[in-house]
Amino acid sequence: KSDSNDSGNEDVGDSVTSSKPKKNTGQSSSLNTASLSRINRRNELLNELVYELTTPRTKVSSSDTYLENLPPEVMLAIMKNMDDLSIYAISKASYRWRRLINSTVDWQTFLRTRWPLFVLSRNDDNIDISRIYDHLIQSTSCFLCLNETGIRFENHLAIHPTLWRHRRLQSEIRALQGEPPEGIEATPLDPSSCYHWQASVLGPSGSPYEGGIFYLYLHIPQSYPMIPPRVRFITKIFHPNINMHGDIGLDSFSHNWSLALTISKVLISVQSLLTDPYAYICMNRRAGDLFLNNREQYEQIARNWTWKYAMVDFINSDEIDIDHIDY
Repeated sequence: KSDSNDSGNEDVGDSVTSSKPKKNTGQSSSLNTASLSRINRRNELLNELVYELTTPRTKVSSSDTYLENLPPEVMLAIMKNMDDLSIYAISKASYRWRRLINSTVDWQTFLRTRWPLFVLSRNDDNIDISRIYDHLIQSTSCFLCLNETGIRFENHLAIHPTLWRHRRLQSEIRALQGEPPEGIEATPLDPSSCYHWQASVLGPSGSPYEGGIFYLYLHIPQSYPMIPPRVRFITKIFHPNINMHGDIGLDSFSHNWSLALTISKVLISVQSLLTDPYAYICMNRRAGDLFLNNREQYEQIARNWTWKYAMVDFINSDEIDIDHIDY
């Protein structure tokens, strides 16, 4: 003990550690500070997220929204790049937008472009065109399907119609304009290529559709008359052979198509279908069941739908309530 001055109880590790030279602690302290700052920042973000998830949001009034605060010049610039259906849609989003649109938009031009067969009354100055346009939109079977009836969604520049198709359609146009069938009208929306048509069919007398004007959309394919046209109702109608999108269940539009059939004859077949539905194979099951089992209720619903959607000129059409009827 006197020689080594060591009692034998000291920790060897302590002596070894103490014998080593100390490292520079400035770098380690900076690393610890950076890691602590990252941890603190992460905790702050977690606290913010927890606060957002647990705190109820206050309802923002319409006057404080970005839609209301946009300048009129910006709104008008946006509308220059929109079609009529888009402008109609944004007019429903805000009272300020609707007021600006009604004061700047020519609804009559939109009406004649989208519904060229719709005839306004003689006293056009006292008619609210925007209200008629709104009623026509509300009377359609499907807003998305209505958007497809335009002439902008298909590129016709790359399509070269055949000479046979062109001569056939020009002959049919002259026949429809010269001697149209009773209660039927049709016109191409794009006279240069005649791919998109609009037609109107008057409800047959003696049927629950009497007095209504039903608008249809026809797409004439490039291979017409080898391939039948695609026909769809634009106006809502309650019928066993017409579904909610306006598609028509007629065999003459598919496997029974003949070259002898024309657009005029197709529309006559559609008009006769309104008088004599075929309910055993139907596209609207509810209408088919009522037609077979409860004819009175079927006719009442079909008549109410006709009053509501196919008589746009009816003054009190907005007051007709069909929601209480079980269909």
